[in-house]
Amino acid sequence: MKKEIVLMGATLISLFFLHLSCKKIDNSTSVIENEYKFVFPDTVIVNKKYNGKIIYEGLMDSLTTKMGRDKSVNRFILYSYTKSKYPFRDITEISKSTDTIMALESSSIDLLNISFSKTGVNYISGIINDNVILNEVDKNGMAKVIVNNLLANHKVIVIEN
Repeated sequence: MKKEIVLMGATLISLFFLHLSCKKIDNSTSVIENEYKFVFPDTVIVNKKYNGKIIYEGLMDSLTTKMGRDKSVNRFILYSYTKSKYPFRDITEISKSTDTIMALESSSIDLLNISFSKTGVNYISGIINDNVILNEVDKNGMAKVIVNNLLANHKVIVIEN
């Protein structure tokens, strides 16, 4: 009986210290997520060209915000898209893309001379492909490549003039 009380006491003390150590978790860390926002008209005139951009904040920003070659990494961002009646619903739909844009800076992707030939509801449907190539190579001479893909669709209403 005495052993059981001692064992129970030790267990309670262990649980108490475990509880205290769990309270010391740093809550200041935040989860970095991909975010994008289209800066493009919601309503456009058929066959008229428009410019816009996608404001982009990605997971890879934690590694570098410089495009191209940096000290320890190379980064490039592509937006592969098409104009369609339906938005992309899955990354595998990248094969339907008809155009690809390379971002010049990590925070935005320029959309230039976008026009629609059919009235009604249309979409700029695409996939942001954010790539980082680490300059370090492994023992086989291979560089590590980190790829992050994100669906990015924008609904556009196309009207007659």
